[in-house]
This record gives sequence, structure tokens and C-alpha cells, in this order.
Amino acid sequence: MPFGFKYSMVYLPDFNRESFLLFVHNPAGATKLRDYSGDEPRVLGQPRRQGVLGGTVEGRTRFLVDPHLTTDHSYWNLRTQEFNSRYLSPGKSVRASVSANEAPVERGGDGRNGTRGRAHRGSRRQLQDYVNEQEAVLTNAVMEALPSRLRELGAHIRWVSPLAKDDYVEYRDADFLRAVGLGDFVGELANFWPSGGPSWDALAIISDSDGRIRPGVILVEAKSHIPEIYGSGCQAGPSSRGLIEKALAETKDWCGASTDADWTGPLYQSANRLAHLYFIRERLKRPAWLVNLYFINDPIGPTDEDAWKVELQKVKASLGLTSNVPFAIDLFLPALTSGDS
Repeated sequence: MPFGFKYSMVYLPDFNRESFLLFVHNPAGATKLRDYSGDEPRVLGQPRRQGVLGGTVEGRTRFLVDPHLTTDHSYWNLRTQEFNSRYLSPGKSVRASVSANEAPVERGGDGRNGTRGRAHRGSRRQLQDYVNEQEAVLTNAVMEALPSRLRELGAHIRWVSPLAKDDYVEYRDADFLRAVGLGDFVGELANFWPSGGPSWDALAIISDSDGRIRPGVILVEAKSHIPEIYGSGCQAGPSSRGLIEKALAETKDWCGASTDADWTGPLYQSANRLAHLYFIRERLKRPAWLVNLYFINDPIGPTDEDAWKVELQKVKASLGLTSNVPFAIDLFLPALTSGDS
């Protein structure tokens, strides 16, 4: 093994919310962050040692492990599964310890769940700052990307999450429908998608003062760096997976995507967001838009607009998409400077 290198399994939700990662570093400052949770290993970058150590807690989200060849994917895949099973399984979730970056909340008895808390960095922090401190900039950018008819009719956007007054909560499952005024359709969602669906980075309602347009929904998925696009794929059990695959097949048909495209692998997060857009537009027959928001040059993994666009072309090709998905928007905004970044 390279002299002086230390190996740690770390949980960094800004890079992968679903899995532990391998972080290797030495005293001279050389680092490498790798993800072994999928079928193929992926190098996620070379984050600063102090940033990783400062963003994790020893014994909770960071564990020193014995050195081993990083080219041995089978070995590290098994170690990754071991840590995920021990610390990320239901009832043992380490995410509750990552208070500002990824803190699931179950509020006793009312069935609500979601992510809440002030984020220190990454896409969650950027979006929280935009919604609560630069709301006009965000709203104007989204409005400009929507059909011009909405502006002509005087439509306006009201953000319902993540709001500072609500501890920056992000909604999922039935709660996300209630948040956007569609609480009457909770049963329909349960028939379409099992519990544990997308946790929405931001939600908004679009309407007008004169009632000339039907109120609609803005769904936002935000990213700060390219590795955030990819994940460990669908982890649902057999009964839930059947429902998911049926929903994804319907969505593929609606999008005009290739039936052979893999929507349950590394791009599962993108796929399930599209499925929920389809659900609102086609199952509920309500106006809705999915805004895929990409932050430019966030310090956590600086990515310019051109690099985003090149990667997004690969993503769409992998999803079997030959044309733009109806009512899905790619939006690029400069990252804001935050004191905790």
C-alpha cells in the first residue's frame, strides 16, 4: 500500500445520500473519494482532507478501515454493503447524526416524514439560501423558463419548501401532496408509488390572483456537482419494486424513452422524479413542472454550465431519451457564497 495513506469509510450525503464511500488520504494532502456501491466503482473527486474530516464524525459517519487494493471492487463493494447495512438500515440511520446535511424526521403519530435542518454546504444549502434569501432571483429564473403564457396571465410562484420558518423541511410521500394543495390524492399516490418516494429539494405552487389559470405544482431537484446525479439504484424490496417498475414503464411510454433503458440503476433518482411529474400531470390531470436545478461553481465540486450540459446529454442518452421530456426544465444558477461553505 502507498506509504502513509489512511483509509476511511465515510458518509457524505452531498456526494451520495444512499451509501458510505471510501476516502483515502495521506499527510501530504493527496486524497481520493471512491464510490463502490454500484456495479462499477466510481471516483468522485479529490476533496480536501480537512473538508472531509470536518464534515464527518469519527465513530458515526467516519470509520478508519484497514488498507486494501482500491482496484479490488468486490472487496470494497462488500465493505460498503457492510457499513450501509450497519449504519444506514431502517432504525439505525446515521443520517440523524448528520443534522444539517441529511436529517430524516419522523414526527410522532401523524405519519409525516422528511428531511429538515439548516444545511452547511452543497445543493441543499444553495437552495435553502435561494428560497429564503434570494427568492426573487430564483422565482424570476423559474418563471422565465416556464411557458410565456403563464407570465402573460399574471402567474406568480409561492414557495412552500424549504422554508426557514419550518426548519427547512423537505417533503415526501403524502406530505408533499399536502404541501402543494393536492392532499385529496394521497390514495392515488399510494396506488402509484410505495412509501419512501422522492424527498423534494423544493416545492412551490404557481397560480394567479384572478383565477384564470389552474393552480399548478413546481417540483425542484437540485445538484451542486456531477456525482450527485448518480446513485446506488433502486433498493426496494420485491413487493414495492413491482409497483415502481410499473410506474416507471408508464413514465417511459409518456416520455417516449426507450423501453430498454435502465431506470432502476445509477440514474434511478432522475427516473423517479420524472415518474412523479408524470403522476401529477397524467394521473391527476394537474399542471406541474419539474425543474432540474444545477448550481454553477459551487465550492463543493465546482462545475461550469458547459460541463453540466455535456454530462446531462450523457444522462439523457442513458435514460433512453431522444427528445426533451415535456414539462421538465434544466435550469442553471450561480452558486451563492455562504459562510459555512
